[in-house]
Amino acid sequence: MGQSGAGWCSFPAPNGGWAGPHQAPRMFLHALLEGACPTVWGPLPYGVFSANESRMPSLTLYLYRNSRGAIDMIGDVLNMDGSFHLSFLDSLMADTLSFFYRHLLPTPCLSFRFDEITGGFDQLPEAFYKSMHRDIQFQSTVAKILHDNEKVRVFYHRPLTRLLSSVTADYVLVATTAKAVRLIKFSPPLSSNKTHALRSLHYSQAVKIFLACREKFWEKDGIYNGRSITDRPSRFIYYPGHNFSSGVGVILASYTWDNDAEFFIPLSDEKCVDLVQEDLAEIHQLPKTYIRNVCDKHVIKKWGLDKYAMGAYVSLTPYQLVDYSKALFQNEGRVYFAGEYTAHPHAWIETAMKAAMRAARSIHGAVNASPSELGWGGVVRGLIPSPSHFPLVLLA
Repeated sequence: MGQSGAGWCSFPAPNGGWAGPHQAPRMFLHALLEGACPTVWGPLPYGVFSANESRMPSLTLYLYRNSRGAIDMIGDVLNMDGSFHLSFLDSLMADTLSFFYRHLLPTPCLSFRFDEITGGFDQLPEAFYKSMHRDIQFQSTVAKILHDNEKVRVFYHRPLTRLLSSVTADYVLVATTAKAVRLIKFSPPLSSNKTHALRSLHYSQAVKIFLACREKFWEKDGIYNGRSITDRPSRFIYYPGHNFSSGVGVILASYTWDNDAEFFIPLSDEKCVDLVQEDLAEIHQLPKTYIRNVCDKHVIKKWGLDKYAMGAYVSLTPYQLVDYSKALFQNEGRVYFAGEYTAHPHAWIETAMKAAMRAARSIHGAVNASPSELGWGGVVRGLIPSPSHFPLVLLA
C-alpha cells in the first residue's frame, strides 16, 4: 500500500460477498495481534494475565511485543494506526470475542458473524417507544438532579423554552454518554472517584460518510458486500449487500475512527464529500465527474459534533481500565448509570444494552432490599405512578 498512491485492498464479507484477494492476509494479521500476548491467550483462560504480565495495564498496543513491520500492517489493515496510543489491555478485551469465535468454539469460525434488523435499524428504538406507556420528553436536556435517601428529582429544559420542568422518582437511571453526564449538576455532588473518572475518560471520534448512488459502479468490479482499505483519507469503504426497490445503491464511502476521523471533523460537508468522491474515482479508476454525477446525495455523521453524544465511544488509555472501570458503573445512592462506557467491550450497542440490564437488576435488587420501598403485601410503592411521581426516570 503506497503512502502517496491509491493503495488499497479488499476483503470478502463474512457471509461471502466479493471473493477478492484471499482472506489469509487478514487472518495472518489477527494472528500477529494475538501472538503478541501468548501468556494471555494460551495457558490462562478468558484473557486473565499472569504476574509476569503485570505491566500490561500500562502498555499501549504500539509498545507490546510487535515488530515495526507488524505494527505497520496491523495499523493499516486492522484500522488501528490511529489507536496505538490506547490501552493494550482494553484492545485485548475488545478482541476477546473474535478470539473465542476463531479458536475456542467446538467449530471455530474464521470471522465474526453480524446480524441485522430486517427493514432498518430504526425499528429497534421504535419498538421500545411503542412498549413504553409513560411520557417521553424528546430533545429535553437535563440540567440538575437532586437526590437523597427518599427520592430523586430531575430538572430539565423542554424544547424551545428556558423554563425548568421537573419530575420526581424513586430512582433515576442516567444512560447518557460519560461526557454528557458532566453537563448535569448533581446535588449532593457525585463522589470524587466518579467525578475524576468521568472527567478523565478518553473518548474516540468517529465519522461516517454515506453516498447515495444511482448506479452501482462497484458491482462492475464484481464487488458485492465487503470493504476496501486505502491509505487515502477515506481509509475504509463499505459496499452494500442490499438491493433497494428504487435501484439506488447506498455506499459507506468512508468510516474512520480516532485520528483518521479527526481529519474530517473540521471540514465542511462539501469538502468531506469531495474527498471521498475523489478516493472512489481513484480506487475504481473512474472519472471523478462520473462519481459526482451518480453519487449526488450524502449523509454525514460526526459523533464529536453531536451535542448529545459529544463523542463516539470510549477507548481507554493505559491504566484507565484498572483505575476507572468500577467507579464508572457504581451507583451514587438512588442515581444509577448505564451506557457503553460502564461495561466491556466498549463501543458496542450490545454493551450498552448489557449495562442497562445490569443497572435495572441493581435497581430491582435495591427495591427488594429496602423495607421502606414496600407497601402492604410487598407491593412496590410507586409501581402505579402518579402524574408527579414515577418509580424510575430514564435519562438517555
